Amino acid sequence: MAPGRTGKPEKKQTGQATDKQYRTRPQLALEMIQVVARWLGPRKLRVLGDSEYAGGSISRQLPVNTELISRMTMNAALYELPPLQTAGRGRRRKKGARLFNPAQMAQDPHPFWIKTTVCLYGHKVKVWYQSIDALWYSSAGSRLLRIVVVHDPSGRRRDDCFFSTDLTLKPPQILETFALRWPLEVCFRDVKQFLGFEDPQNRVSKATQRTAPLVFYIYDLVLLWHATSGHLFAPQSVIERPWYQRKTAVSFEDILRNLRQATWQEKIFGDPGLDAHTRKILQPLAEWVKAAA
Repeated sequence: MAPGRTGKPEKKQTGQATDKQYRTRPQLALEMIQVVARWLGPRKLRVLGDSEYAGGSISRQLPVNTELISRMTMNAALYELPPLQTAGRGRRRKKGARLFNPAQMAQDPHPFWIKTTVCLYGHKVKVWYQSIDALWYSSAGSRLLRIVVVHDPSGRRRDDCFFSTDLTLKPPQILETFALRWPLEVCFRDVKQFLGFEDPQNRVSKATQRTAPLVFYIYDLVLLWHATSGHLFAPQSVIERPWYQRKTAVSFEDILRNLRQATWQEKIFGDPGLDAHTRKILQPLAEWVKAAA
């Protein structure tokens, strides 16, 4: 028994991590970054992460060969670099004068927006941006960041802010590079929706370490099958959906349907002993099952 959230004794769940074993997602991400950075040796590692991974638990402890591009909160406290040490006693300042935060920069009545067109999520998008090199001391400490505040002139997207620890990148490159993480979001959605990633109720560490990698392994195998040979069978598994007038790309759902169709065709009609009459009877059934898949 141990004190619970309400202060009353509660029975500890089986497989629950102890205080020493428990680590937050940013802490786990930092461990992974450090491992991959060691694998790469002198080569540069560029990490993309949303705002949850922009805090000091990661940005202050990045390996030497690692750069981070992430989203910044609009109320982040920004500072200039500290002034040079002058003669006299006392500790050197860690940060300079306070600057406008991203929200204030975006709401400035006389902002200096730079207008450009960038490629985001496969589309050419017109954006306005402001850029500044500054310290986000509460997160990245004394490391200078390149900060980009973005405004959508069409009004469809809210004002946003991004930063990079790599000062060699220009603001449009930062925006386009951050957008490259979108396929990861699609991957997570697909494995949850189509491969049951969230269904197993694992309560011990070994079960978690086996289930999650297996689901992603299956996901990779399906995509590799489609890229190597499955695309040749795609026309046979297409379902006409007139409400998708502009659909030109293949979704993971389409790929799964194609794989099921190819598997059924080989399993049912691959038997050389199957006579023509039976094939004729089974073919409409296979078409019906394709629509239900």
